[in-house]
Amino acid sequence: MKFIVSGAIALLISLSVFAQKADDDANVSLKEVKREFSFVTGNNEFPVNIKEESNYSYFCNSYSTEITVAEFYNDMESIDAVEIIIDGYKKHRIVPTYEYYESEGIFYSDARVCHFKLPIPRQGTISNVKMRKTIRDPKYFTSIHFMEPYPIADQEVVIRVPVWMNIELKEFNFEKYKIKKTVTSEGDITVHRFTMKNLPALKRQSSSPGFTYYSPHIMVLCKSAEPKQGRQTYFNTLKDQYNWYRQLLLAIGNDRRPVAQEMTVE
Repeated sequence: MKFIVSGAIALLISLSVFAQKADDDANVSLKEVKREFSFVTGNNEFPVNIKEESNYSYFCNSYSTEITVAEFYNDMESIDAVEIIIDGYKKHRIVPTYEYYESEGIFYSDARVCHFKLPIPRQGTISNVKMRKTIRDPKYFTSIHFMEPYPIADQEVVIRVPVWMNIELKEFNFEKYKIKKTVTSEGDITVHRFTMKNLPALKRQSSSPGFTYYSPHIMVLCKSAEPKQGRQTYFNTLKDQYNWYRQLLLAIGNDRRPVAQEMTVE
């Protein structure tokens, strides 16, 4: 059950690396965003991992402020490193908090959050947040969204795919935002590079369509791989996806006897 819940929660709450907004949106913008995703070999339990490296540069347009930075993850992901640089300085005594994610007193299974307050000292200064993250299983690497709660002046997203990894990338809502794409080779690695400028802030309004209807993003379809541990099949066919879902449901079980006994005692 927890893996199904994690997938749903991740899709909803991990849309952006920074999920909370400052009071005055116009005061903060992202001067530059760089994100890179690389498929690498793992261990026998998880033969293929995805390594994510990101660098977000926050710019103060007017007055000193503080924003909340939050990165969501779960049992299939780990946050390996967080580096915070305030106006060029690393010594700032900011320590991220790692805890289970909850909303209105409700905890969402294995969903976790790393969060901290990020100061942006004064007009014209930049605060940087660099993160390294690992996704242990390609089945949980499903999409990359480009928009954030703040406007982005310049963004680059890179996906590095080795020859032994078989994936398909589907692009959505690219036309309006003039996103440029190049595909090059570096030895046995195919490099997909997406660049864009002047992306508006992501706005969420009640009763509006889901963000996937208008936000530019990539759907990542991991089909199969042949690392040194041998062939791995992910979602090569619809049947593969069905079999995985069935495996999760069987692992959950449906034994209601403990619940029935508890009700009887009451």
